[in-house]
Amino acid sequence: MLFADLCQLFLHAGLSADVDLHVVDPEGFEIFYSRPASPLTAGAGVLDVDSNHDCELDGINTENIVYTRPLNGNYSVRVDMYKACGKLWCALCFAQLI
Repeated sequence: MLFADLCQLFLHAGLSADVDLHVVDPEGFEIFYSRPASPLTAGAGVLDVDSNHDCELDGINTENIVYTRPLNGNYSVRVDMYKACGKLWCALCFAQLI
């Protein structure tokens, strides 16, 4: 069952680092850097921005996952500090838009 037309989850890192956003939908499908899209039956989610992948710094410092057909239910969201890219710390800002 769908609950909205669009759901966007994004993560902005305050410094250039490889910080990864992971989202698990109500059917248990996880979207992240190595599985950037869900099947259409799982809410049509896609990781469309994977910033600073493997410390190839792009200056965007953002991860973005969009569901074009989000499913009703609970979503789990996780942030993984994959590589600090030489930084000692990283400030994070997370927001969800519906």
